[in-house]
Amino acid sequence: MTLHSLEPGAGNGTPVVLLHGYTETSRVWRPLTDTLGEGRVVIAPDLPGVGDSGMLDKGYDKATVARDIHALVRKLGFCKVNLVGHDLGLMVACAYAAQYPHEVDGVVFMDALLPGIGDVVVGVAAARQVAFPFPRRHAA
Repeated sequence: MTLHSLEPGAGNGTPVVLLHGYTETSRVWRPLTDTLGEGRVVIAPDLPGVGDSGMLDKGYDKATVARDIHALVRKLGFCKVNLVGHDLGLMVACAYAAQYPHEVDGVVFMDALLPGIGDVVVGVAAARQVAFPFPRRHAA
């Protein structure tokens, strides 16, 4: 299976791995790659079965996908990385950091709930109150 990835940037800084969300591809990160690529390599793969990456025969669970991303990082010659996970990519980033904690300098989780942390129903209800505080309409 081949993972397609964008790899802009250069330098000696710790590389940044950008993991896209559901229905997205690595191209979602293009507006950020120039800035993030100042002084470091940016690795933005298409997750397996998405965009220009190949399909897996099996193993689309987040731990397996995290191992595939780790293999890509190693193939590119890097040991330590910073991870940024958006939506579905957050879950892959979480699995990567859990499996390779000594190979991760930092992690950013965006726009999804962390798997296995707390009550999802309560978390979603609380997020709606904070993120979508629409005023109630009163009958005229």
